[in-house]
Amino acid sequence: MTVAPAAAMAMAVALPIPWVAPQTKAWRPKSGRCAVAGAGAGAVVIAAAYRTPGSGRTWQMTIATLAVIALLAQGIPPAAPVAAPPLSRTTVPGHWEGNGLPEGTDGIAWYVGEITLEDLDRTSDMVFTPGNIDDADESWFNGTRIGATDGFQTERAYTVPKSLLRTGVNRIAIRVTDIGGAGGWVGTPKLKPTLAGDACAFDLSGTWWICQGDHPELATFDPVMDPDLHARMVPIPVGTRRMKLTPMATVTGTLPDLWYTKPAAAWTDALPVGNGRMGAMVFGAVQHERLQLNEATVWEGNASDRNAPAANEFFQKARALALAGKVLEAQQIMQDHCMLPDDMMPRSHQTLGDLHIEMIDVPRAASEYRRSLTLRTGVAASQFQMNGVSIVREVIASAPDELLLIDTRVEGEGNLPAMRIHLHRDNFETDTPVHTAIPTRQGARLSFTGHTGQGGVGYASTADIHTDGGTVTIEGGDAVVRGAKSFTIAVAARTDYFGSNPALQCENDLRSAVSGWSALSERASAWFAKSMDRVSLDLGGPSPEASVVPDLLSTPERLARFRTKPEWDNDFISLYFQYGRYLLLSSSRQGSLPANLQGIWNQHFRAPWNADFHTNINVQMNYWPAGPCALVETELPLIDLLDKLRVRGVRTAQDLYGVRGWCCHHITDAWAMTAPEGQTVWGMYPLGGAWLVRHAWEHYEYTNDTAFLRDRAWPALDGAVRFLLDYLVKDPTTGMLVSGPSTSPENTFILPDGSHANLSMGTSMDQWIARDLLVNYLDAARVLGRSNEALPIEAAEALKHLATPAVATDGRLMEWSKPYGEAEPGHRHMSHLYGLHPANFISTDGTPALAAAARASLEFRLKNGGGHTGWSRAWLINFWARLHDGERAWADICALLSKSTLPNLFDDHPPFQIDGNFGGTAGIAEMLMQSHIRSWSAGHLVHRIDLLPALPREWSDGRVRGLIARGNIVVDIQWKHGAVARVQLDSPDARELRIKMPTGVTRAHVAVAGQAPIDLPIPDGIVIIPRAAAPTPRSVVILP
Repeated sequence: MTVAPAAAMAMAVALPIPWVAPQTKAWRPKSGRCAVAGAGAGAVVIAAAYRTPGSGRTWQMTIATLAVIALLAQGIPPAAPVAAPPLSRTTVPGHWEGNGLPEGTDGIAWYVGEITLEDLDRTSDMVFTPGNIDDADESWFNGTRIGATDGFQTERAYTVPKSLLRTGVNRIAIRVTDIGGAGGWVGTPKLKPTLAGDACAFDLSGTWWICQGDHPELATFDPVMDPDLHARMVPIPVGTRRMKLTPMATVTGTLPDLWYTKPAAAWTDALPVGNGRMGAMVFGAVQHERLQLNEATVWEGNASDRNAPAANEFFQKARALALAGKVLEAQQIMQDHCMLPDDMMPRSHQTLGDLHIEMIDVPRAASEYRRSLTLRTGVAASQFQMNGVSIVREVIASAPDELLLIDTRVEGEGNLPAMRIHLHRDNFETDTPVHTAIPTRQGARLSFTGHTGQGGVGYASTADIHTDGGTVTIEGGDAVVRGAKSFTIAVAARTDYFGSNPALQCENDLRSAVSGWSALSERASAWFAKSMDRVSLDLGGPSPEASVVPDLLSTPERLARFRTKPEWDNDFISLYFQYGRYLLLSSSRQGSLPANLQGIWNQHFRAPWNADFHTNINVQMNYWPAGPCALVETELPLIDLLDKLRVRGVRTAQDLYGVRGWCCHHITDAWAMTAPEGQTVWGMYPLGGAWLVRHAWEHYEYTNDTAFLRDRAWPALDGAVRFLLDYLVKDPTTGMLVSGPSTSPENTFILPDGSHANLSMGTSMDQWIARDLLVNYLDAARVLGRSNEALPIEAAEALKHLATPAVATDGRLMEWSKPYGEAEPGHRHMSHLYGLHPANFISTDGTPALAAAARASLEFRLKNGGGHTGWSRAWLINFWARLHDGERAWADICALLSKSTLPNLFDDHPPFQIDGNFGGTAGIAEMLMQSHIRSWSAGHLVHRIDLLPALPREWSDGRVRGLIARGNIVVDIQWKHGAVARVQLDSPDARELRIKMPTGVTRAHVAVAGQAPIDLPIPDGIVIIPRAAAPTPRSVVILP
């Protein structure tokens, strides 16, 4: 109907246009009524009506028309209408070639779909899980970006906040980029695209719109405001497979550390358990429980030769060109002749398989549901009521018994419903496992055996099922339990990585399973508690302003509130700190492999970045908490890998560089690969081994284990130094020793002619690592009485002539030796600050000018978008802590938890990558205590212990107990109103102690070894406890 001009103008002036409410609103002007209605099911256009009192006439028009009228009334011309993009129908999942787009399509395309939600569907946040996308995506929901992931075969899961959900039509738009080959929203047969919440789960497979080219208007246009465009873009409705869950009853009693009111909808909602070698992700489902299983040594490939060709001649040519300023020519030679081809890339860590526990009966409603993870005991549990029966399932990975244990039981009266147990590993390429199922006297045994691909490991996994009452039968290759009061599953898993027969080893491991759940779980939990109890952290408890005590919020609710009110929940930061300790304890134990990019938790056969060991920061960050957080024994698997690398790296050093010693580059794997791989921008990084050696030295620093220094650390240090001394070259311009050509990890720079390059001589990171290696080596030689040997003398001379990173004219620390332009000013790596952290060459009191330059570099990086990955943000916390800036460190803790933390508190790179968890935990410890600054006193190495060096005002009261300072000194600090209240240091011997008090402390009462306290002036802020003659342990108490 045509609207009369006068009425239309009256409406335009009165209506709050162009804002449109997503739900029905009523607005009453002085005369007439206007309803702005949200789109209900089936609605495609939102309309408004105006009725003149007494006229009996109703005027109707679309909101889009009203918006134009409102703009005209204000003298503002309306924007041009959105041009309709070229749309085609496509089937999801599936490659886009021949499925809406032409064959051979690469580049960018948009997928657009709409889904209708009811009021019931909007009771919680939802999770959008698109499945597999080839290669990268950026996803939007109702015009808001909800996440992005770069990587083929990479898990994706994006939270859709409840606030974004609309009753009625909701728009999903995905921008997909394919860099080559077949592309698109390809999915997998078992991982369909879904949208899931508390009350429902939608299978999003089906027909979608696809649009070739980059059309960002598809992400943000509102169908309300552009009805003409919207009319062309209504796809076939997506199916609605609905699941209903009863909300959890009121929580009472002691709560676990992480807890949830619904089962995991995605892998990154599941809870991790591990014993340092075996692990599982526990979903906590009611009808069909899944435990995704891992074992640290399930790797494809083997230790076959993957060295680069004998390329020293080409390296020397490239070096000569780089020294002459011909950077691009040098880089091309290195790329063509010194890098491994793609078919010799690192092999991948793999999933072990899955254990499924399925209720056979018709699904029944569950109530009072809760699942949880208790960090102190390592137990993941789920519990719920079903038909008046209380059912509990607990899972723990036992280190003492080398088993994964699952106990399902009824608490109180009744029996369990019939359940089917299925142990399975999928076929993958040439890997075709053999599955068996047999009855046993106690119940049943399920198992599989096989070999990973590319000549990989032999593996075996066996599950023994024991019941309390009832029967166990074998049906269709599965075990079926009926009429039982409880049953326990003990899972063993082994490979032949260390040479043993995996099936026989599983048999041996399962011998202890007859002990029963109570004894097995008690031993397993005691092992966890022994390590977890070493450190406690209290940051002052919840804010009195908090409307709800944080412990009464489920973990997702708590995380969501922390994102808006971090100052309300200091305990959540304490929980995150302890979670990082728990993850390290669960993923790294002597006798196995180190924690990889995902710890040990990996559901893929080809994991993102192979779940390997990246040596340009990631594997090192995994072990930053080991020493200070009282888990130093977890670092031993890394030292074991280092032993393998220094053997294999001799060949790489000889063939590629023509030098002594050993080296490795930016990645390695279970087979100790050391050669450079892929593109020079990441792969030409020859000092990865030199950085790893720092961990051998620090292991000595934290343990005082001279035998370890002599037998394990010294050989690694010695070989790395031999390589470095031969590898360094004199810069013809400065006469100083420099490295190169090499990369500043994964970063690029701009040459004066505008071209981009990634290799240069004397990058700041290389120079810092070289200095760090030489200084640590010389200190180790002094401890061992070897300073007068030939190599330490040669190293000391080289140190005198080693180039030091420079400060640019703008006050920033330079990343390269020349003032190149920066192609990515907000790059995630901040490698040129290695001298600040993890090394100890930059400090606020020792080198204030360098500290100011480091701060300027950090601020510039952040201003330009730095810290956008989880691990990068974690590194920032450690940087700010070293600069004694507690407020900036606290802000980055909040950013890490708010922007880079998944529902199960895993770090989100994205995708999941565990280093951010470990880096965040280490950063919190660095804020409270530091011990990296050292000096020699009377022939002994002394580490200064800095107390509360970066305490933010948000942590005004608190206590930390059990942190470890270098020298194996246990530190306990209490503080009130931001000031130290009491300090206790427990030393294993009578060494000299130097304690730097927080700023403002000028006097202190000091009591040594139980003696009467002495009132000491400390004008320089440092308390010095002299070395005692008797080498006995002693405690020092300081009361300011």
